[in-house]
Amino acid sequence: MALRQYSLTLNGSAQRLSTVLTDTTVGGSEDVAYRQIILQADPANGAVVYIGANSNVSSTNHGCSLDPTQATAQDRVSIGPFEAGPVKLSDIWVIGTNAQRLMVLGVPY
Repeated sequence: MALRQYSLTLNGSAQRLSTVLTDTTVGGSEDVAYRQIILQADPANGAVVYIGANSNVSSTNHGCSLDPTQATAQDRVSIGPFEAGPVKLSDIWVIGTNAQRLMVLGVPY
């Protein structure tokens, strides 16, 4: 399968990455397994994006964060690559300020 790219506009509440899909059903036809997912905060919006594993993701409850405004902060994160036990977009939750964009690049199995 070819690379897939998406741009998710955050709305200030917890969102699954699968929100970018046409069929947003968890496990739906577009919710495919990925070997690797790369997330990058859009520096033009300059706000922190928090990444987690469930809908309780927040600024104080997250697995990692992206902060494009800080020179020493991480502005992208790679999930994978995985040889087995793939991850889906519906497995990842994010939260950020309204209108912040998160760029998603996926390598499907």
